[in-house]
Amino acid sequence: MAGRRKMSLPYDQRISPLRMQQLKCSLIKWALDEATKREQEAQAKREAALAERVPAFPDLDSLDEEALKQLCRDLHGMCDKCDDNKYDLETKHEKQAREIIELQKRIQDIKAKFKKPALKRVKVTVAQMMKTLLGNKGKQVDMRSQLKKHVVINEGKED
Repeated sequence: MAGRRKMSLPYDQRISPLRMQQLKCSLIKWALDEATKREQEAQAKREAALAERVPAFPDLDSLDEEALKQLCRDLHGMCDKCDDNKYDLETKHEKQAREIIELQKRIQDIKAKFKKPALKRVKVTVAQMMKTLLGNKGKQVDMRSQLKKHVVINEGKED
């Protein structure tokens, strides 16, 4: 596979370098136009959201005293709403932060309970292993002699 070459197109089907450059330029121009359109749309959305949230401020010179008092009451009410929302968001954030800390502590506790002990290397002979597995009921078995007998029996059957 390392020696294989890609098949190239015949000469008459290839794109000329000048045409390739023109295509790249037009693609870049299109991408720039799209980026500016997206920026303008985002700016329009921001302005619409601000216009929705913040009403237009009236000309103060043309208002009489009662209208100014009403404007002050409205602005004070808007400030109260904003403070209420701010307080609600702060308490919600603090509650979530406390929950996160509590859950992290629970995770640490769970991890601490299930620590894996370091295993120690123990040298055990075959006889000791058989004794622990079978107990006193099992007879002493010499694995090597059994293996030799088995190999001799199998060799005899093949002949």
